[in-house]
This record gives sequence, C-alpha cells and structure tokens, in this order.
Amino acid sequence: MKSLKLILIFLLTISTASSFWGGNTSVKLPQPIEISGFVPIEVEIGKKIKNGDELKLFVNDELAFSIKPKGENELSKISTRIRAISNPTVAKAEITYADGTSESAEDSSDVVNTTYQIPSSSSTFSLKYKLLTKNGKMRIAYLNKMSKSQHLKFINLKTDKGHINLSLTPLMSGADGTKYDSSYPERMAGKPMTGFIGLNGNFNSAKLKFTED
Repeated sequence: MKSLKLILIFLLTISTASSFWGGNTSVKLPQPIEISGFVPIEVEIGKKIKNGDELKLFVNDELAFSIKPKGENELSKISTRIRAISNPTVAKAEITYADGTSESAEDSSDVVNTTYQIPSSSSTFSLKYKLLTKNGKMRIAYLNKMSKSQHLKFINLKTDKGHINLSLTPLMSGADGTKYDSSYPERMAGKPMTGFIGLNGNFNSAKLKFTED
C-alpha cells in the first residue's frame, strides 16, 4: 500500500499534452502513445458537472467509463488511464446535463508500438487500492487486472458534498505487470503501473464507500 501512496503523490503533479477543443470542454491525450496499456487522458470540463449530469468517456466508440456526481458535488476535471486498443486511438468525452443540453470533445493519437490486447479472463478477482484527497483533488490508484470476464465495475465515492458514482469497463487501465521505468523519478521506478482515476471538484474529503466486481 505504501507504493500506491507514492504513486498517487507523484500523480498529483503530472499532466498530459495536446488538446482538441469542443465547446468549453477539452480532451487531452499524449502525442504519441508509447505504452498502450496505460494511456493518460485528461478531460477539462468547461461547465462543471453536478447532480443530474453525466459524463461518459469512449475509446474508439466503446464505453470506457461514466461518472455521475450526486448531492452538492461539482466536478471540473477528470484524469484517468485508458487502454489503446486501436491505432489511431480516439478518445471522446460526452456530457449530458440535467437541463437537457449536451456537449462533447475528442482527441486522437497514434500508438508507437502495438495496440493493447485486453485479457479475456483472470483466475480470481483481486483488488488493491489507495485513495488520497487534498484541496479539492481526489486521486485513486488501483491494482486490478481489468479483464473481460472479471474487472472492477463500480465505484461509489462518498464525499463531504454527497456521492459520486462511477462505472468502469475493461478499457480502463489495470495491473498487468508493467512497471514504471527509469524515466520516472527514482521513487517510482520499478513499481507496478496502476489503474488511475483523478477528480478535481469542490469536495474537501472523500472515502471509497464500496466497489463491486
């Protein structure tokens, strides 16, 4: 668990490059994609999503995850890791607001090496995670294989403003033995790369209420 905490502290400080604007929302992918199983992506939300709104993230037209804030929660930015299953990889964020309006934005990037092959199954369901919240920033690192047959599907976060519901698919990154290499800070090198979800919002505290496989 200590290594997951170190990973989260590091991830509080990094961001990706490149952007394509759609309305007031933007999606950012690295240019190019070097590690197809762990592709960092950022969604800057122009009009904050609140109770009754929903954001969906698609990878080459397949749903990767969706998020719905509840209560008084407001979200302004989402960062996570996805799997590049096609070349080029196209990531698209679609937001549906409670008032019936919507907007979307997308970005695309080429994969340097091979595209990612999602594992079809895993022998058992295993999950390790770490959650940190500070100054309106929430970071979750998780170790789960995210295979087609067994994967982390639901996360319910309880904050001081209410709940945040997330649904995940195997297009989200998961543990597969890949480790941070020497290009990362020494404290990171050699540690396993993880699935990751980062949220920026108006909350001051949070805890993971439950997960389901």
